[in-house]
Amino acid sequence: MKKTILAVFLFSAFGLMGQEAFDALRYSQSEINGTARSIGMANAFGALGGDLTALGINPAGIAVYRSSEISFSPILSIAGLNSDFKGSVSSDSKVGFGANNFGVVGSYRTYDNSKVANYNFGVTYNRLKNFTRNVSVIGLNRPVSLLDNLSPGSTLENMAWETYLLDDNYNPVLQEGELLDNEQYAIEKGSIGEWNFSMGFNYNYLLYFGASLGVQSVNYEIDTYYKEFFDEGGSMELWNWLKTSGTGINGKIGLIFRPIPELRLGFSYHTPTYYSLRDDYDACLSSYGMPDENNIVEDRSIWISETEPDPVYYQLETPQLFVISAAAQLGQVGLLSVDYERIDYRNIRMRNSSGYPFADVNEDINKFFRLGYKLRAGTEIRLDKQFCFRAGYAFYQSPVANHIEKGNTVIYTPSTAPQYFMEKDAHTASLGFGYRTGVFFFDLAFVEQFRTEHFYPYYNWNGAGEYANIKTNTANIVCSLGVKF
Repeated sequence: MKKTILAVFLFSAFGLMGQEAFDALRYSQSEINGTARSIGMANAFGALGGDLTALGINPAGIAVYRSSEISFSPILSIAGLNSDFKGSVSSDSKVGFGANNFGVVGSYRTYDNSKVANYNFGVTYNRLKNFTRNVSVIGLNRPVSLLDNLSPGSTLENMAWETYLLDDNYNPVLQEGELLDNEQYAIEKGSIGEWNFSMGFNYNYLLYFGASLGVQSVNYEIDTYYKEFFDEGGSMELWNWLKTSGTGINGKIGLIFRPIPELRLGFSYHTPTYYSLRDDYDACLSSYGMPDENNIVEDRSIWISETEPDPVYYQLETPQLFVISAAAQLGQVGLLSVDYERIDYRNIRMRNSSGYPFADVNEDINKFFRLGYKLRAGTEIRLDKQFCFRAGYAFYQSPVANHIEKGNTVIYTPSTAPQYFMEKDAHTASLGFGYRTGVFFFDLAFVEQFRTEHFYPYYNWNGAGEYANIKTNTANIVCSLGVKF
């Protein structure tokens, strides 16, 4: 008679949720976000200023204000994803709604003969990154299993032994040479947001200076499910859940130089963001079936191995950032603006809660990532005194070094969630519309980001290089309502 057996093995998660290079990269990047006016021009506002988003790009932008302002910008986000894993295609989508930007700027004129025309102060919130999306990957008749790529001595390998997926003393559930089907799902949600406390002044309408204190918050959560169906019977399932939360602090300084009325040149420097983060984690691995001496799965056994949740605290230092900008006024017709950012992702650093570096992780960061750049360009065309049209484009270079996928580079993720994303270049296109009166303004923008990634469902421990092509198109609709006073 067929029988069911349930066995459970527990592992402590403390020290087994090892942080790795791609975790660090996740919290060291930003996207095109902010007010509808800024988004409509692809955030190319480093030399323009006079916008709440600009305060997070070049804090000298606050000095451009000649009146006080308050505004709010909600966002509707639709993330569509398509995956192709060796010819097996799947798709998914996710819709979200939230606050993208809000804040207030106070402008104070000097009203004397001083060459300092005004002092300005502001408090703004800007969402830097949205993690929300669903990922689905399906593989059929695959000759490679997750079990073929387990690193020796890892927690996941130990869990596989406990569930008889790897065992020399018994017939393992997966037989040598057996084909399998697999499926993997990941649900990501959360965001990175930043509060900027800014101040600046305008010197004779020639030089604009500004500084900001930035306080960032991270909230990220991912649920992953991975399953393999074995041709001869039996299966395995792996669940992982990770939640990362914490805060960070940074500083920004900047200036805008206006040599002639039609031209503005900008420069800003962003210090690293120093994060204190917490990971909460849980994992469970189960196997179904136990082959007999004839390799026939008759015994309906379920073996489960799971971790015991235990939070881990650590520190993260993101790279410093330099922004060079230029903007040109095209008479009464409109304007053109360009931003160029330089960022060295090799300078990301991870440390434990006591401040001691994770040497292996930092070595991987230096090996996997590179010096990269971001380029943003935008234009605003005046249709009349109240209406205007905007358009923009941004190119974000991949932070991953070119050589990583060209050889058999060992990429080891020490946690029980072996999957990782290898980011490629990202392209963003935007359109916008604006309406302004003397007091009230309304802006609307549509922006779409096109991002390609290679999704590896398990360790590249043996240089196997099994990955799915992931294409994520994120469409955002943002409107801004504001009042000048």
